[in-house]
Amino acid sequence: MKRTNEMHFATSSKAVPAGFVARRALSSMKLRSKTACPCCNKTLLFTYGENCSGYITVGCKNCGLPIAIDLDTNRALRIADSI
Repeated sequence: MKRTNEMHFATSSKAVPAGFVARRALSSMKLRSKTACPCCNKTLLFTYGENCSGYITVGCKNCGLPIAIDLDTNRALRIADSI
């Protein structure tokens, strides 16, 4: 089976598969914030919509450090290995 960008980004008129969001749907949503890595300042996360709350963890692709992001305040925190 040949893989195309249509499968991943759903830019065609085909139905969007379960677990995916159409790129055109994201472009119609209001961008709430961009959260950057506290160490290298690379953008880690784009937040859309108004109902975001809680924490998520991501690894920065630029510096490789684990980062916790508070979605309520859009604050990025470096995760300490031990204190």
